[in-house]
Amino acid sequence: MSFEPTLLSAGKSGTALAIRALAALLLCGLLWLLLPRFAETGASAAMLPSTLITLLLFRQATYRLARKNVDARRGEDYRWI
Repeated sequence: MSFEPTLLSAGKSGTALAIRALAALLLCGLLWLLLPRFAETGASAAMLPSTLITLLLFRQATYRLARKNVDARRGEDYRWI
């Protein structure tokens, strides 16, 4: 499951952009460190932590968005139901 479309549809494109920018910087840094020494293996080793961190950041942002919406709905008046 991808969390990015959820953020985009909720109007949180700035959050998604920030996460993607951070992921790109992390990947560039890891490639700069690992590629000269380990070549193709270094590139694949750089992708794994970058992808995992990106997934965790998107998951956390989506979770916070969902919690915010649930907390906001608790204050609504449901007596009309």
